[in-house]
Amino acid sequence: MFDSFNYLILNNLTKITNFSSGSMMLDNDRLDIVVNSVITGLGTLKKTGVRGITILNPPLEIHPVFHYLHKKNKALIPRLESVLKKMEKTGRIRKVQEKITETLKKRTFILE
Repeated sequence: MFDSFNYLILNNLTKITNFSSGSMMLDNDRLDIVVNSVITGLGTLKKTGVRGITILNPPLEIHPVFHYLHKKNKALIPRLESVLKKMEKTGRIRKVQEKITETLKKRTFILE
């Protein structure tokens, strides 16, 4: 059963075709919130020149990201898996993600 808040949210959703248009709509006060990954969102904000957007933390949801290889690179899979597991275990992947996020935040004038 939905309460009135859920009903209001579910009946006022706007589907956007891409984050560029969503960020422009957010900037022009046509949307209240846009949901996207932090790195993709920051890159798009930089590209569109939209400023003064606040990134909410913690995120609504966290999804794993997967690497894809062309079949001609099949022989690389064991080595890549080994390196990625080691990077995950040592925290290197998290550090790289944080560095990229902080760099993009500096370049896009994000409010916090």
